[in-house]
Amino acid sequence: MQVHFEAKRYGLRGLNEAEMPKLRQSLRERWPTLIPLALVIFVLVSGRTPYLAAFCGISSCAIVGLSTRALGNRPANLALLVGLHAVLGGLVFGGLQHEGAKLAVFACGVLVAKGFTWYDFSVTFIGCILGISLLTAALSKFLLVEMRRWEQLLCGLGAVLMVVPGLISTLIGAAVAAPVLLHQWTGWRNGAFRA
Repeated sequence: MQVHFEAKRYGLRGLNEAEMPKLRQSLRERWPTLIPLALVIFVLVSGRTPYLAAFCGISSCAIVGLSTRALGNRPANLALLVGLHAVLGGLVFGGLQHEGAKLAVFACGVLVAKGFTWYDFSVTFIGCILGISLLTAALSKFLLVEMRRWEQLLCGLGAVLMVVPGLISTLIGAAVAAPVLLHQWTGWRNGAFRA
């Protein structure tokens, strides 16, 4: 009742017959907006947790919102929509087990917000995978041989720089981590394997 009275107070009213959108035309133009609903129902029916269904629904809403246009979709938009949902399906149903790969795919999905290009996608994906691998090595104190403290610090700094989207930051991160990689490789070649 309170909603009704507030609407009356502000002069809000329902749509009349002429203002109502046509259902068939609306579905033809905006059918991708039904994908998140279908995905949530599918995830719940397949026996997964409600939390996973919520993650899928929210991720799918973001994908649909970022990859579709209000004034008609080109085939490239629809291909991007299908591709990102395929990645989401892989994430949800176990196609990608490595947490770094999941984070890299998510970071690359953020690029869609500024305009998708394969160049940006590739640079960000490769930077994230390398950065997360270096960070894992720095935290575990082991890459090819046991790491010293300075190697861990340089490896961690290089990892953080690589995860930042962009070619310049990835190259700077690689340059910072290069001495560590060289030292690790020579230690491995000389048989200094320490666990």
